[in-house]
Amino acid sequence: MEENLGRKRIEEINRIANKSGKTKDPQYNRGLIAIKKFGYEYVMGNHDVEYWCKCNNL
Repeated sequence: MEENLGRKRIEEINRIANKSGKTKDPQYNRGLIAIKKFGYEYVMGNHDVEYWCKCNNL
């Protein structure tokens, strides 16, 4: 059950990232690009990715 919730969270983050566009914030953009390019599950823990998640209340 817990694994399923984690999978749903990853899918939600990937879905939101794919809909999102770049901003003037370079750290936000680096996190967004990393998620779009590799998928959240492969870049989670990266400082820029975590910053992007915080900005999007994830």
